Amino acid sequence: MSNPAPPLAPTSARGQGLDALRFVAAAFVVLYHLGPTAPVPLSQIWPVMDRGWLATNFFLLLSGYVLGRAYGPRLDGQPVRPWRFVSKRLQRIWPAQAAVLAGLLALVLAAALIGQAPDHPERFTALGFVSQLTLTQAWGFGGEGWNEPSWTLSALLVCYLAFPLLWRVSRRLSGGLSAALLAPLMIGAAAALSVGLLDHSLYDLPSGMGVLRALPLFAAGVLTARFAEGLRLSRASAFALAVTGLGSAAVLQATPDSEGAALASMGAILLGVVGLDLFRFRPSLGLRRAADLSFALFITHTLTGAVWSSLTEQLPDSLSESPVMAWSLWAAGLPLALAAAWLFDRVFDQPVQRWLSERRPPESRAWIARLRARRTAQTPSDTPWPAA
Repeated sequence: MSNPAPPLAPTSARGQGLDALRFVAAAFVVLYHLGPTAPVPLSQIWPVMDRGWLATNFFLLLSGYVLGRAYGPRLDGQPVRPWRFVSKRLQRIWPAQAAVLAGLLALVLAAALIGQAPDHPERFTALGFVSQLTLTQAWGFGGEGWNEPSWTLSALLVCYLAFPLLWRVSRRLSGGLSAALLAPLMIGAAAALSVGLLDHSLYDLPSGMGVLRALPLFAAGVLTARFAEGLRLSRASAFALAVTGLGSAAVLQATPDSEGAALASMGAILLGVVGLDLFRFRPSLGLRRAADLSFALFITHTLTGAVWSSLTEQLPDSLSESPVMAWSLWAAGLPLALAAAWLFDRVFDQPVQRWLSERRPPESRAWIARLRARRTAQTPSDTPWPAA
């Protein structure tokens, strides 16, 4: 009988540029969701904020890329059980989602005890709670409201299940250039089908159809990772690609019906940043911590915003009548969201993940120890990617 394949372990796919992109994407999603609660909705001041959901599309693209770079090479040399792979990803995201939902439920019940009903009770249904607790809300079961941004996590679970197949398909292409050409063609076809069959833009499908929106974007990220395997850019070329992508994305964000072109610009930003990461800038602890904080910021900002909104509603009306005070109270919610995310990460998420890691089977802990030992031994000269 042959020996079982060792557990699938990630290689390093981390760079300072990717750290920055992760945090910026999370922060922009937060600003987009808090924008309508400003004294003057931010979309009226800055039209880009009316289309901030494109940052979610970039996050899905980035997720496929990072997973491809981290796990793709390992898939080439060993079989993998998709369900086991998904279970590890679920272990990473579900505890945080459950904790935030518990906080939102406690807030709604506390408000009910003092006779205050939610402004939008239709957003706090039992179906929505159950579908979000089980992370199935993006699979066609509905479930808007509650911690609504978490639909992306629900959709990504399906993407994780499909990832081994997507990577193997990318390996059958004739080369990295084929992967780069296939990605936009695939997204274009998915966008046309979405409009033709669902009468809705692919890039702004309802959260209940999140899987349909996420899969082609995630797959494009995987193909981008396949293309980036052989990517070698000069520093000037990488910088020019990143700046051009950023500039065109900024212009296209404010242009109606330009979602596909804006996504292509985001792909250029990603490749430019990846190219710059190869030059190994001096490590920044701030960027590293900001990237680590991005998940906590994403998952908790709905709860933090709801708590802050409930508190500010108890203040005298005379305070909110002052434009300066109204804007100050709203702006205070932004550093509060960061502080709450940091506290959540330190007090809940990190301890829970450590506890779950200790409860893994001995063979799983062994490969984690070996992986950490290899990363500690790596030097800038023997690995093309900065260690995580």
